Amino acid sequence: MAAPHLFLALTLTFALSAQAATPAPAGDLPGAIQRQLAVRETLKKQADDAQATLSKWYEGALDVLKKDATGKGNLDAVVATDAERARKERDLTAEEKGALPRQLRDVRAQYDQARAQRATQQKAALTAAVREYAATLEALEINLTRKGELDSALAARKERMAVAEELATLTAPTAAVAASPATPRPAAPASPAVGSLAGPATTSVGSVKLADATKERPFENTLGMRFVPVPMASGPSEGQRVLFSIWETRVKDYAAYARVKKVDGAWKTQERDKVPIGRAPDHPVCAVNMTDAKGFCDWLTEREIADGKLPKGAKYRVPTDEEWSQAAGLDEKNGGNKTIYSWGDEYPPKENKVANFADLSYHAKFPKGTWVDGYTDGFATTAPVGSFPPNQFGLFDVSGNVWELCVAGSARSKRGGSWDMDSSGYMRLSAHTSDPGDGRHATVGFRVVLDTGAPAR
Repeated sequence: MAAPHLFLALTLTFALSAQAATPAPAGDLPGAIQRQLAVRETLKKQADDAQATLSKWYEGALDVLKKDATGKGNLDAVVATDAERARKERDLTAEEKGALPRQLRDVRAQYDQARAQRATQQKAALTAAVREYAATLEALEINLTRKGELDSALAARKERMAVAEELATLTAPTAAVAASPATPRPAAPASPAVGSLAGPATTSVGSVKLADATKERPFENTLGMRFVPVPMASGPSEGQRVLFSIWETRVKDYAAYARVKKVDGAWKTQERDKVPIGRAPDHPVCAVNMTDAKGFCDWLTEREIADGKLPKGAKYRVPTDEEWSQAAGLDEKNGGNKTIYSWGDEYPPKENKVANFADLSYHAKFPKGTWVDGYTDGFATTAPVGSFPPNQFGLFDVSGNVWELCVAGSARSKRGGSWDMDSSGYMRLSAHTSDPGDGRHATVGFRVVLDTGAPAR
C-alpha cells in the first residue's frame, strides 16, 4: 500500500511573511527590541504550526506503511517503521537511509524534501524581518544622534552591529549540517526553528557508538540528546569516562518522559508577568526539581538499556557539583581555562550574545527588573539550547539560560546562573547556590550526564 503524496501540495503552500515593524520612536531602543521580538514570536508560531502539520502527515504515512507491512507479515518492515517514528525529527546518514525498506525510503525522501523547503521559506521570512529591524535601528541611531542622546545612539549602534552579523549569517551560503534546536532572536545567529539552516557546530552523528563519542562526533540517544566526553581529573569520577549532554535538558526531552510517567505539571505552565517561560520544544525545561530530574534520568536509563542503546552498567544521572565545575572549565588539570566567566574575565561582557542573562530584551518585557545595561542576547526569558558559543568541551549554556541542578554530597546545588540574572557574582562559573527544597522555579532546570561505568580511554 503506497503512502499518500498529497501532503506535498498541502504542507508546501503555507506562507511565512515577516511583518514589517513600525519604525521605533526616537530614544525607544527597548521598544524596538520588543516589537522585533513580537515579529519573531509570530514567525516561530507559524513555523511550529507548519512543522506540526508535516509531522502529522508523516505519522499518518508511517501508520499506513506499518499496517501494510503487518498484513504482509513483513517483520523487518514493521520494526523499521517503528524505529523511523522515533527518529523522525533528526537527519539520517546516507547509511541509515540506504538501510530503509524501499517504500519507507521513498516516503522519508518526500518528508525530507518538505522539511528542506519549509526551512527555505522560514529563512526567507526571517531574513526579511532582520532587514527591517536593521533599518529601524539605523533610523533610530540617526535620530538619537541628532537629538544629542549619544549614549542611547551608541547602544542602538551596538545592537545594529550585532544584527548585521546575524544578517550576514542568514545571507551567506549554508553548508549542510546536522539539524539543531535553536530559535532566532534579535542580534543573534539564526536557527532552524524559525528558518536558518545554521546551528551549533557539530557534525552529523547518526550511528556514532557510545565508546567512540568525541567532541566532534557526539553520541546521540533516542531522544536526540547529544553527549560528549569531559575529562575527569579529580574527585570520585577521576579517571572515569563521563559524557555530558551538550545542551540543558529540553522541553521536548522532558515531554517524552511526562507522556509515560505521572509528573508535576508546573513545567508546562511557567510565566512571569503573563509572559510565558520555557514553553517551546527546543528551550530548556524549567520548573523541575531534583526528584523530577532523577526520575527522568532513571526512566531514560531503563528505556535505553531495554532498547539496546546503552550497555549494562551505563546510566544517565544528574552531575555532581564537582563534575559540573570540571565541565565548566574550572579545573586546569583537565584542560580547563579557569576564566571568571564563560566568555572571559570582563564584566559586563564586551560583546553581545555570549550567554542568556537579563539583557535589553529582558528589560523590554520586565521593565521593573534589574538588567545588564547595554548588553543584548536577544531573549527576554529562556533561549533555545545551543544559541550561544560552546565552551572548550563543546557544552552550550554553561552560563545563563537556566540554573542547572547538581548533587553536592548529601545536599544539592544549582550552577550556571539563569536568564533573569544581572549580578556579576551569579554569572561567575564558580558561583554556587544551594537548592534546599523541592520547589519548582521558572529559572531552574538540569543537564544530564551519561556515566559509562568504564574508565577513560
